[in-house]
Amino acid sequence: MHLVPVPSTLVDQHWQEVEGYVQKACKRGPLDGTPDEYKINCERGFNQLWLVRHPNTNTCGAIVTGISSGVLEGLIVAGGDMPEWIHLLSQIEDWAREQGCSKVRAYTRKGMTKRMTTYSTRGIIIEKVL
Repeated sequence: MHLVPVPSTLVDQHWQEVEGYVQKACKRGPLDGTPDEYKINCERGFNQLWLVRHPNTNTCGAIVTGISSGVLEGLIVAGGDMPEWIHLLSQIEDWAREQGCSKVRAYTRKGMTKRMTTYSTRGIIIEKVL
C-alpha cells in the first residue's frame, strides 16, 4: 500500500475512484459535509485528496485533509482493512509538519479510536437532528 497526494488540478480525474468511499464516510462519520462539497474543496485547494493505493487493485481508499489554524484536520476515509493502511498516516503527519502544523485532528467514528492508539481522544461529538 502507498499514499498518493492528488494535485487540485487532477481531483476531477480521480474523484470517481474515491467517491464511494467519501460518500460512505459522510453517511457514517460525524461531519456534515457532502461528497460534492469535499470534491469542490479539493479542487479549489482548500482540502487535500490522498489516494490509498494497493499495488494489485489500484485505489482502495481515500483520505481528505484540510489545514485550519496550524492544525491538520482530516476526514479519514478508507476502504479495505485498516491494518493494511493505517501505517500510511505517518506520511500525512510528516506532510502536516512540513506545512507548519502542530497537531493532527481526525473526525471519525468512535470505533476508530481503538485502532489509532497514537492519537488521544479529546472528546466525542454528539448531535440531535431536530
